[in-house]
Amino acid sequence: MDGRATSDRRLARIAATLGVVAQVLSAYYFILYPALTVPSPANYFFFVAWPVLVGLTISWWRNHPWRSFILPVASIPLARLVLEIGFRFWGWMP
Repeated sequence: MDGRATSDRRLARIAATLGVVAQVLSAYYFILYPALTVPSPANYFFFVAWPVLVGLTISWWRNHPWRSFILPVASIPLARLVLEIGFRFWGWMP
């Protein structure tokens, strides 16, 4: 073992599990919050994106655990950024 974090299978499984949990909990930014604030045509993007991202995270859990961890780390701030842009520039109500 060369001591790298990416080669430790146990750490990779823990990270992947945290990624799956985080992606499931991201429903707040992909389902609940847009349902309350985003106008109807635009909120479908959030409703479709969330199950796709959860499915990818779960499917990558075994073979690509670090991807499974990184996906919610990238997707949650991106969803929040899109919501913020919508509030400021597209007239969505917070």
